[in-house]
Amino acid sequence: MNHITANDALLIQQYGAYAANLTANQLVAADTSNDNQVNTTDALYIQQYLAYVNTQTPNIIEQWKFLPGSQNYTLSGSLANQNYAAVLVGEVDGDWVAPGGTSSAPQQAASSISEPEDAAAIQTNADQTNADQTNANETNATDINVNQPGIEKSRREDKESIKYASSSAAEAATAAAAVSSVTVSLPTNATSSTGTSVTIPITVSQLPALTDANVVRTYAFNVQYDSSVLQYVSADTTGTLSNGVTVVCGQPPADPNTTNRIVACNYVNPSGITGAGTLLKLNFTVIGTSGRQSALTFVGTARQPSPFIFNTGDPQAVTSNGSFTVTAPTAATVSVGGRVLSASGKGIRNVRITLTDSSGSTRTALSTTFGYYRFDNVAAGETYIITAKGKRYEFSQPVQVINVNEDTVDINFTANP
Repeated sequence: MNHITANDALLIQQYGAYAANLTANQLVAADTSNDNQVNTTDALYIQQYLAYVNTQTPNIIEQWKFLPGSQNYTLSGSLANQNYAAVLVGEVDGDWVAPGGTSSAPQQAASSISEPEDAAAIQTNADQTNADQTNANETNATDINVNQPGIEKSRREDKESIKYASSSAAEAATAAAAVSSVTVSLPTNATSSTGTSVTIPITVSQLPALTDANVVRTYAFNVQYDSSVLQYVSADTTGTLSNGVTVVCGQPPADPNTTNRIVACNYVNPSGITGAGTLLKLNFTVIGTSGRQSALTFVGTARQPSPFIFNTGDPQAVTSNGSFTVTAPTAATVSVGGRVLSASGKGIRNVRITLTDSSGSTRTALSTTFGYYRFDNVAAGETYIITAKGKRYEFSQPVQVINVNEDTVDINFTANP
Protein backbone atom coordinates (compact mmCIF):
# COMPACT_ATOMS: atom_id res chain seq x y z
CA MET A 1 0.00 0.00 0.00
CA ASN A 2 1.05 3.66 -0.35
CA HIS A 3 2.78 4.92 2.78
CA ILE A 4 3.69 8.54 2.11
CA THR A 5 3.62 10.37 5.45
CA ALA A 6 4.66 13.61 7.11
CA ASN A 7 7.87 11.86 8.11
CA ASP A 8 8.91 11.90 4.44
CA ALA A 9 8.53 15.69 4.45
CA LEU A 10 10.58 15.82 7.66
CA LEU A 11 13.46 13.89 6.07
CA ILE A 12 13.57 16.38 3.20
CA GLN A 13 13.77 19.30 5.63
CA GLN A 14 16.46 17.54 7.67
CA TYR A 15 18.44 16.87 4.50
CA GLY A 16 18.32 20.56 3.60
CA ALA A 17 19.59 21.44 7.08
CA TYR A 18 22.48 18.92 6.88
CA ALA A 19 20.90 16.96 9.70
CA ALA A 20 20.40 13.79 7.63
CA ASN A 21 21.80 12.07 4.56
CA LEU A 22 19.60 10.78 1.78
CA THR A 23 20.60 7.98 -0.56
CA ALA A 24 20.65 8.45 -4.31
CA ASN A 25 17.25 6.88 -4.77
CA GLN A 26 15.85 8.74 -1.77
CA LEU A 27 16.81 11.98 -3.49
CA VAL A 28 14.86 10.89 -6.54
CA ALA A 29 11.87 10.08 -4.30
CA ALA A 30 12.26 13.45 -2.54
CA ASP A 31 12.13 15.50 -5.76
CA THR A 32 8.34 15.81 -5.74
CA SER A 33 8.45 19.00 -7.81
CA ASN A 34 10.37 17.16 -10.56
CA ASP A 35 12.84 20.02 -11.01
CA ASN A 36 16.06 18.14 -10.14
CA GLN A 37 16.28 19.97 -6.82
CA VAL A 38 15.46 18.84 -3.30
CA ASN A 39 14.33 21.61 -0.97
CA THR A 40 11.50 22.73 1.32
CA THR A 41 9.12 23.06 -1.65
CA ASP A 42 9.28 19.29 -2.07
CA ALA A 43 8.48 18.84 1.63
CA LEU A 44 5.54 21.23 1.30
CA TYR A 45 4.19 19.27 -1.68
CA ILE A 46 4.08 16.14 0.47
CA GLN A 47 2.23 18.00 3.22
CA GLN A 48 -0.27 19.35 0.71
CA TYR A 49 -0.73 15.90 -0.79
CA LEU A 50 -1.56 14.41 2.61
CA ALA A 51 -4.01 17.24 3.33
CA TYR A 52 -5.79 16.89 -0.04
CA VAL A 53 -4.73 20.41 -0.96
CA ASN A 54 -4.47 20.98 -4.72
CA THR A 55 -0.94 21.71 -5.86
CA GLN A 56 0.50 22.96 -9.10
CA THR A 57 2.16 20.75 -11.65
CA PRO A 58 4.76 19.34 -12.00
CA ASN A 59 3.98 17.70 -8.66
CA ILE A 60 4.48 13.96 -9.32
CA ILE A 61 3.80 12.45 -5.89
CA GLU A 62 2.69 8.80 -5.96
CA GLN A 63 4.19 8.21 -9.40
CA TRP A 64 6.83 5.55 -10.00
CA LYS A 65 10.22 6.30 -11.49
CA PHE A 66 12.43 3.54 -12.86
CA LEU A 67 16.18 3.84 -12.75
CA PRO A 68 17.78 3.86 -15.17
CA GLY A 69 14.95 5.07 -17.36
CA SER A 70 16.40 3.26 -20.36
CA GLN A 71 19.54 1.43 -21.42
CA ASN A 72 21.07 0.69 -24.79
CA TYR A 73 22.38 -2.78 -25.48
CA THR A 74 24.56 -4.26 -28.22
CA LEU A 75 23.73 -7.91 -27.88
CA SER A 76 26.20 -10.59 -28.76
CA GLY A 77 24.99 -12.97 -26.11
CA SER A 78 23.02 -13.24 -22.87
CA LEU A 79 23.33 -10.43 -20.31
CA ALA A 80 22.64 -11.10 -16.63
CA ASN A 81 21.85 -8.76 -13.74
CA GLN A 82 20.29 -6.04 -15.89
CA ASN A 83 18.34 -4.64 -12.94
CA TYR A 84 16.17 -1.55 -12.66
CA ALA A 85 15.26 0.25 -9.44
CA ALA A 86 11.65 1.38 -8.87
CA VAL A 87 11.26 4.57 -6.82
CA LEU A 88 7.91 5.82 -5.51
CA VAL A 89 8.02 9.62 -5.60
CA GLY A 90 7.25 11.10 -2.19
CA GLU A 91 8.05 7.90 -0.27
CA VAL A 92 11.42 9.00 1.09
CA ASP A 93 11.87 6.97 4.29
CA GLY A 94 11.55 3.55 2.64
CA ASP A 95 8.60 2.09 4.56
CA TRP A 96 6.44 1.38 1.49
CA VAL A 97 4.75 -2.02 1.71
CA ALA A 98 3.91 -3.94 -1.45
CA PRO A 99 0.42 -5.42 -1.88
CA GLY A 100 0.27 -8.59 0.17
CA GLY A 101 2.29 -7.11 3.00
CA THR A 102 5.85 -7.61 1.76
CA SER A 103 8.10 -4.71 2.62
CA SER A 104 10.27 -3.82 -0.33
CA ALA A 105 11.77 -0.48 0.72
CA PRO A 106 13.38 0.16 -2.66
CA GLN A 107 14.47 3.67 -1.73
CA GLN A 108 16.49 2.49 1.24
CA ALA A 109 18.42 -0.01 -0.84
CA ALA A 110 19.94 2.70 -2.99
CA SER A 111 23.39 4.20 -2.99
CA SER A 112 24.54 6.94 -0.65
CA ILE A 113 24.97 10.39 -2.06
CA SER A 114 28.60 11.17 -2.82
CA GLU A 115 29.66 14.61 -1.58
CA PRO A 116 33.29 14.40 -0.44
CA GLU A 117 33.66 18.18 -0.26
CA ASP A 118 30.90 18.37 2.35
CA ALA A 119 31.80 15.31 4.37
CA ALA A 120 32.79 17.33 7.40
CA ALA A 121 29.58 19.34 7.35
CA ILE A 122 27.10 16.48 7.10
CA GLN A 123 25.91 15.05 10.41
CA THR A 124 23.97 11.84 9.88
CA ASN A 125 21.27 10.75 12.28
CA ALA A 126 23.08 7.60 13.43
CA ASP A 127 26.39 5.86 12.87
CA GLN A 128 24.57 2.73 11.73
CA THR A 129 22.76 4.74 9.06
CA ASN A 130 26.12 5.82 7.67
CA ALA A 131 27.30 2.25 7.60
CA ASP A 132 24.17 1.03 5.84
CA GLN A 133 24.34 3.77 3.25
CA THR A 134 28.02 3.15 2.59
CA ASN A 135 27.37 -0.54 1.96
CA ALA A 136 24.47 0.30 -0.32
CA ASN A 137 26.64 2.80 -2.17
CA GLU A 138 29.19 0.11 -3.02
CA THR A 139 26.43 -2.07 -4.45
CA ASN A 140 24.37 0.46 -6.40
CA ALA A 141 26.67 3.38 -7.12
CA THR A 142 25.83 3.24 -10.81
CA ASP A 143 22.05 3.51 -10.33
CA ILE A 144 21.77 7.27 -10.76
CA ASN A 145 23.99 10.33 -10.87
CA VAL A 146 22.76 12.71 -8.19
CA ASN A 147 25.66 15.16 -8.10
CA GLN A 148 23.53 17.77 -9.82
CA PRO A 149 24.29 21.46 -9.13
CA GLY A 150 20.61 22.23 -8.60
CA ILE A 151 20.22 19.71 -5.76
CA GLU A 152 23.37 20.88 -3.97
CA LYS A 153 22.47 24.54 -4.45
CA SER A 154 19.01 24.08 -3.01
CA ARG A 155 20.45 22.11 -0.12
CA ARG A 156 22.78 24.95 0.77
CA GLU A 157 19.90 27.43 0.59
CA ASP A 158 17.79 25.28 2.89
CA LYS A 159 20.64 25.07 5.38
CA GLU A 160 20.35 28.83 5.88
CA SER A 161 16.57 28.85 6.21
CA ILE A 162 15.95 25.79 8.38
CA LYS A 163 17.24 25.80 11.96
CA TYR A 164 17.53 22.31 13.26
CA ALA A 165 17.59 22.94 16.98
CA SER A 166 17.28 19.45 18.44
CA SER A 167 20.16 17.26 19.58
CA SER A 168 21.69 14.80 17.14
CA ALA A 169 19.84 11.53 16.69
CA ALA A 170 22.92 9.64 17.81
CA GLU A 171 22.64 11.32 21.21
CA ALA A 172 18.86 11.07 21.27
CA ALA A 173 19.00 7.35 20.59
CA THR A 174 20.67 6.84 23.94
CA ALA A 175 18.15 8.95 25.84
CA ALA A 176 15.30 7.18 27.56
CA ALA A 177 11.90 8.09 26.16
CA ALA A 178 9.86 9.02 29.23
CA VAL A 179 6.63 9.33 27.26
CA SER A 180 5.59 6.31 25.20
CA SER A 181 1.97 7.29 24.53
CA VAL A 182 0.03 10.54 24.27
CA THR A 183 -3.73 11.01 24.65
CA VAL A 184 -5.17 13.15 21.86
CA SER A 185 -8.69 14.46 22.54
CA LEU A 186 -11.54 16.23 20.82
CA PRO A 187 -13.98 18.10 23.09
CA THR A 188 -17.09 16.32 24.31
CA ASN A 189 -20.36 18.24 24.45
CA ALA A 190 -19.06 21.31 22.62
CA THR A 191 -21.92 23.72 21.90
CA SER A 192 -22.78 26.90 20.02
CA SER A 193 -25.79 28.37 18.23
CA THR A 194 -26.66 28.61 14.54
CA GLY A 195 -24.72 31.22 12.61
CA THR A 196 -21.91 31.54 15.12
CA SER A 197 -18.24 30.68 14.78
CA VAL A 198 -16.96 27.88 16.96
CA THR A 199 -13.43 26.72 17.73
CA ILE A 200 -12.80 23.01 18.26
CA PRO A 201 -9.52 22.47 20.14
CA ILE A 202 -7.44 19.31 19.78
CA THR A 203 -5.68 18.72 23.07
CA VAL A 204 -2.83 16.42 24.06
CA SER A 205 -1.40 15.05 27.26
CA GLN A 206 2.31 15.53 27.93
CA LEU A 207 4.48 15.19 24.81
CA PRO A 208 8.03 13.78 25.00
CA ALA A 209 10.80 16.19 25.92
CA LEU A 210 12.92 17.76 23.18
CA THR A 211 15.83 15.60 24.36
CA ASP A 212 13.88 12.34 24.13
CA ALA A 213 14.50 9.90 21.31
CA ASN A 214 10.85 10.10 20.27
CA VAL A 215 10.51 13.90 20.35
CA VAL A 216 7.51 14.91 18.25
CA ARG A 217 8.63 16.43 14.95
CA THR A 218 5.62 15.50 12.84
CA TYR A 219 1.98 14.71 13.33
CA ALA A 220 -0.91 14.03 11.00
CA PHE A 221 -4.60 13.40 11.61
CA ASN A 222 -8.07 13.33 10.07
CA VAL A 223 -11.20 14.60 11.87
CA GLN A 224 -14.65 13.64 10.58
CA TYR A 225 -17.72 15.82 11.24
CA ASP A 226 -21.26 16.27 9.93
CA SER A 227 -21.22 18.95 7.22
CA SER A 228 -24.96 19.59 7.65
CA VAL A 229 -24.16 20.82 11.17
CA LEU A 230 -20.70 22.37 10.86
CA GLN A 231 -18.84 24.05 8.00
CA TYR A 232 -15.04 23.90 8.14
CA VAL A 233 -13.27 27.27 7.90
CA SER A 234 -9.60 27.01 8.88
CA ALA A 235 -6.96 25.69 11.26
CA ASP A 236 -5.34 27.99 13.80
CA THR A 237 -2.02 27.55 15.63
CA THR A 238 -2.26 30.78 17.64
CA GLY A 239 -1.65 30.10 21.31
CA THR A 240 -1.12 26.37 20.74
CA LEU A 241 1.81 23.98 20.98
CA SER A 242 2.06 24.17 17.18
CA ASN A 243 2.45 27.96 17.13
CA GLY A 244 5.10 29.33 14.79
CA VAL A 245 4.98 26.58 12.16
CA THR A 246 2.36 26.28 9.42
CA VAL A 247 -0.04 23.37 9.67
CA VAL A 248 -1.28 22.24 6.26
CA CYS A 249 -4.97 21.29 6.24
CA GLY A 250 -7.42 20.37 3.52
CA GLN A 251 -10.38 18.14 2.75
CA PRO A 252 -10.80 14.95 0.72
CA PRO A 253 -13.53 15.07 -1.94
CA ALA A 254 -17.06 14.92 -0.54
CA ASP A 255 -18.92 11.62 -0.62
CA PRO A 256 -22.36 12.29 -2.20
CA ASN A 257 -23.85 9.45 -0.15
CA THR A 258 -23.20 11.03 3.24
CA THR A 259 -23.03 14.42 4.92
CA ASN A 260 -19.84 13.44 6.72
CA ARG A 261 -16.75 15.41 5.73
CA ILE A 262 -13.13 15.14 6.82
CA VAL A 263 -10.48 17.71 7.69
CA ALA A 264 -7.00 16.28 7.04
CA CYS A 265 -4.03 18.08 8.62
CA ASN A 266 -0.29 17.50 8.97
CA TYR A 267 2.55 19.31 10.70
CA VAL A 268 6.32 19.18 10.22
CA ASN A 269 8.83 20.85 12.56
CA PRO A 270 12.43 19.60 12.50
CA SER A 271 13.10 21.29 15.85
CA GLY A 272 10.35 19.33 17.59
CA ILE A 273 7.65 20.39 20.03
CA THR A 274 6.90 19.51 23.63
CA GLY A 275 4.41 20.36 26.37
CA ALA A 276 0.76 19.56 27.10
CA GLY A 277 -2.45 21.37 26.26
CA THR A 278 -3.95 22.58 22.99
CA LEU A 279 -2.11 21.16 20.00
CA LEU A 280 -4.19 22.87 17.32
CA LYS A 281 -7.54 24.63 16.87
CA LEU A 282 -10.05 23.95 14.10
CA ASN A 283 -12.49 26.75 13.23
CA PHE A 284 -16.01 26.03 12.02
CA THR A 285 -19.23 27.92 11.30
CA VAL A 286 -22.39 26.45 12.82
CA ILE A 287 -24.98 25.88 10.07
CA GLY A 288 -27.25 23.29 11.70
CA THR A 289 -30.48 24.12 13.46
CA SER A 290 -31.01 24.02 17.20
CA GLY A 291 -30.76 20.50 18.64
CA ARG A 292 -28.69 19.05 15.75
CA GLN A 293 -25.60 17.08 16.74
CA SER A 294 -22.35 16.10 15.06
CA ALA A 295 -19.88 13.47 16.16
CA LEU A 296 -16.25 14.61 16.10
CA THR A 297 -14.21 11.55 15.23
CA PHE A 298 -10.61 10.74 14.35
CA VAL A 299 -10.68 8.54 11.21
CA GLY A 300 -8.29 7.18 8.61
CA THR A 301 -8.17 8.17 4.94
CA ALA A 302 -6.67 6.61 1.83
CA ARG A 303 -3.68 8.92 2.03
CA GLN A 304 -3.34 8.89 5.80
CA PRO A 305 -4.61 5.55 7.14
CA SER A 306 -3.83 6.37 10.77
CA PRO A 307 -6.55 8.51 12.40
CA PHE A 308 -3.75 10.31 14.28
CA ILE A 309 -0.02 9.63 14.16
CA PHE A 310 3.02 11.21 15.79
CA ASN A 311 6.27 10.79 13.85
CA THR A 312 6.14 7.25 12.46
CA GLY A 313 4.14 5.95 15.41
CA ASP A 314 6.30 6.76 18.44
CA PRO A 315 4.95 8.06 20.74
CA GLN A 316 1.71 6.19 20.28
CA ALA A 317 -1.37 8.38 19.84
CA VAL A 318 -4.35 7.30 21.96
CA THR A 319 -7.36 9.11 20.51
CA SER A 320 -10.50 10.26 22.30
CA ASN A 321 -13.41 11.37 20.12
CA GLY A 322 -15.86 14.16 20.87
CA SER A 323 -19.21 15.68 19.92
CA PHE A 324 -20.88 18.98 19.10
CA THR A 325 -24.49 20.14 19.68
CA VAL A 326 -26.25 23.16 18.21
CA THR A 327 -27.93 25.17 20.97
CA ALA A 328 -30.77 27.67 20.78
CA PRO A 329 -29.53 31.24 20.28
CA THR A 330 -29.32 33.35 23.39
CA ALA A 331 -31.19 36.58 22.68
CA ALA A 332 -29.50 39.84 23.55
CA THR A 333 -31.30 41.75 26.27
CA VAL A 334 -31.87 45.46 26.76
CA SER A 335 -33.59 47.80 29.22
CA VAL A 336 -36.83 49.68 28.53
CA GLY A 337 -38.02 52.58 30.66
CA GLY A 338 -39.18 56.17 30.94
CA ARG A 339 -41.26 58.49 33.15
CA VAL A 340 -44.89 59.08 34.07
CA LEU A 341 -45.54 62.84 34.18
CA SER A 342 -48.32 65.22 35.09
CA ALA A 343 -49.46 67.89 32.65
CA SER A 344 -47.11 70.31 34.45
CA GLY A 345 -44.15 67.94 34.04
CA LYS A 346 -43.92 66.57 37.56
CA GLY A 347 -43.34 62.87 38.24
CA ILE A 348 -46.35 60.75 39.21
CA ARG A 349 -45.85 57.77 41.47
CA ASN A 350 -47.59 54.37 41.71
CA VAL A 351 -48.85 54.29 38.12
CA ARG A 352 -48.98 50.71 36.86
CA ILE A 353 -46.95 50.16 33.65
CA THR A 354 -47.52 46.91 31.74
CA LEU A 355 -45.11 45.48 29.15
CA THR A 356 -46.64 42.89 26.80
CA ASP A 357 -44.58 40.90 24.28
CA SER A 358 -45.72 39.38 20.96
CA SER A 359 -46.70 36.10 22.64
CA GLY A 360 -48.98 37.85 25.13
CA SER A 361 -46.69 37.50 28.16
CA THR A 362 -46.79 40.51 30.47
CA ARG A 363 -44.58 42.19 33.04
CA THR A 364 -45.61 45.05 35.33
CA ALA A 365 -43.85 47.83 37.18
CA LEU A 366 -44.95 50.78 39.37
CA SER A 367 -43.58 54.25 38.79
CA THR A 368 -41.32 55.64 41.53
CA THR A 369 -41.78 58.78 43.61
CA PHE A 370 -40.31 60.84 40.78
CA GLY A 371 -42.31 58.96 38.13
CA TYR A 372 -39.58 56.68 36.78
CA TYR A 373 -40.15 53.06 35.69
CA ARG A 374 -37.88 50.45 34.10
CA PHE A 375 -37.91 46.89 32.74
CA ASP A 376 -34.59 45.04 32.58
CA ASN A 377 -33.63 41.90 30.60
CA VAL A 378 -35.99 42.66 27.75
CA ALA A 379 -35.23 40.56 24.65
CA ALA A 380 -33.96 42.73 21.81
CA GLY A 381 -35.46 42.58 18.33
CA GLU A 382 -39.03 42.18 19.53
CA THR A 383 -42.17 44.33 19.37
CA TYR A 384 -43.80 45.29 22.68
CA ILE A 385 -46.97 47.03 23.88
CA ILE A 386 -46.53 49.35 26.87
CA THR A 387 -49.63 50.46 28.75
CA ALA A 388 -50.00 53.04 31.58
CA LYS A 389 -52.93 52.93 34.03
CA GLY A 390 -53.45 55.08 37.11
CA LYS A 391 -56.37 55.36 39.58
CA ARG A 392 -56.62 59.15 39.47
CA TYR A 393 -55.12 59.84 36.04
CA GLU A 394 -55.98 59.44 32.42
CA PHE A 395 -53.27 59.68 29.80
CA SER A 396 -53.25 61.30 26.40
CA GLN A 397 -51.50 58.21 24.97
CA PRO A 398 -52.04 55.34 27.42
CA VAL A 399 -50.85 52.65 24.97
CA GLN A 400 -47.58 52.75 23.02
CA VAL A 401 -46.20 50.14 20.60
CA ILE A 402 -42.40 49.98 20.30
CA ASN A 403 -39.79 47.83 18.57
CA VAL A 404 -36.76 47.37 20.81
CA ASN A 405 -33.24 46.86 19.49
CA GLU A 406 -31.25 48.71 22.13
CA ASP A 407 -31.60 50.25 25.57
CA THR A 408 -34.56 52.68 25.53
CA VAL A 409 -35.21 55.07 28.42
CA ASP A 410 -37.57 57.68 26.97
CA ILE A 411 -40.94 55.93 26.71
CA ASN A 412 -42.90 58.57 28.64
CA PHE A 413 -46.57 58.87 29.57
CA THR A 414 -48.17 62.30 30.23
CA ALA A 415 -51.43 62.65 32.17
CA ASN A 416 -54.26 64.81 30.92
CA PRO A 417 -54.77 68.14 32.77
